[in-house]
Amino acid sequence: MSKEKTSKLILKAALNLFSKKGYNSVTTKEIAKKAQVNEVTLFRHFNSKQKLFEEVFEHYVYKPNITNIEELYQKTPKNFLINIAQSLYEIFEYNSSLIKIELKNDETSINDARLPLDKFSNELKEIIINYLNKNQQITIDNPEIFAINFLSSVWGLFMNINIIKPFKPVPKFNNCIKKLVDDLLT
Repeated sequence: MSKEKTSKLILKAALNLFSKKGYNSVTTKEIAKKAQVNEVTLFRHFNSKQKLFEEVFEHYVYKPNITNIEELYQKTPKNFLINIAQSLYEIFEYNSSLIKIELKNDETSINDARLPLDKFSNELKEIIINYLNKNQQITIDNPEIFAINFLSSVWGLFMNINIIKPFKPVPKFNNCIKKLVDDLLT
């Protein structure tokens, strides 16, 4: 088996186990067994459990693809916010395994692994602030607080729909976000 294929098998096994059990509860022996390699092979590819954990985040994290910000800035406030919410929700959905890992881990040794996901939220926050500051159709007293509240609401919707699932029937994200945006803009 090629080195690249072996690395991918190990990464996939680690992602699966870390998201189910958390960082501290998974051993390298378990990961190697799930990947169908021996533990020595795992260490040859990743040197340590910590390095493997970091590589899981680096390999699997989905980065937002907001390519034409100027086009986004031309949208009405309602469409702009809905597009931002949908983009962030897609990022959260795609990264749900990584988010589950984050939720299971509070060790300070792995906090750096959170930075890619945190960075996307901060980038989106800045995009919202810039839009609100440039747009003449809407007046918001404190764009930063508005952006934080909005992004926090999207996070809360994601958590309730995909992780916690307290509501029956499970609400549709698009319905919830459209109502939220309507309420925020009135």
